[in-house]
Amino acid sequence: MPDGALLVVGTKSFCRRARDLFSKIGIPVATLEALEEDIDYEDVTDALLQMDGFDWGVFTSVNAVRVLSETAQRLGLERPLDRLKWAAAVGPSTAKALAELWKGEVFIPSSYTTEVLAEQLPNVEGSSIIAFRSGQADERLDTILLRRGARRVVRVSAYSVRIRVDADVPSEHSLVVLGAPSSARAYHLLCRSRGLETRPAICIGPVTGNVATKLRIAVVGVAEEHSLEGVVRKALEVIGNA
Repeated sequence: MPDGALLVVGTKSFCRRARDLFSKIGIPVATLEALEEDIDYEDVTDALLQMDGFDWGVFTSVNAVRVLSETAQRLGLERPLDRLKWAAAVGPSTAKALAELWKGEVFIPSSYTTEVLAEQLPNVEGSSIIAFRSGQADERLDTILLRRGARRVVRVSAYSVRIRVDADVPSEHSLVVLGAPSSARAYHLLCRSRGLETRPAICIGPVTGNVATKLRIAVVGVAEEHSLEGVVRKALEVIGNA
């Protein structure tokens, strides 16, 4: 595969982690840091100072865990989650990040989506749940948990992302890796604004794949494991079959 033929789109942190993983297996990639993170330290600070009374802490992305960790360090809190009974992560990458803050067992659903997490989370009835999420996340997690009998679900918008309209889009790429629905939207917008055709995409999960399809980006692969590692494996499969 020619240098730069594979383009990774996302935030700076996602692009860096993806580039590191691909470089370890000898595949050079270009990156498009199309999304800028806006971190809401104030909202997370308020949540950490009011953790009493919550049974579950739910984390739906590595970024949410990272923001919580940074906020805890600012506050001088070494064990910010100790007052929780249980912790859950949407997938293994998020659970791995959470291991730095939570020493107990982490619940991970059988399929790494927020909907499956909400449907499979144990001990929901009568429980109080705090969920650390992206500001762009929809309300399906909250809706499902409340339907299943949760006493309350408090959502903490740990961060949000916005499109970097000044980002340069490499024109020489044949495949694109999309790690989130927001990445698909950013890639589509940036290509359209520059008169470039979008390239076939490998998506981290079905939600991202659905958004890409609606934007008329051809989807040639969706990771079975909805994680960065999973999308790297799917990219290798697609490249190998090309």
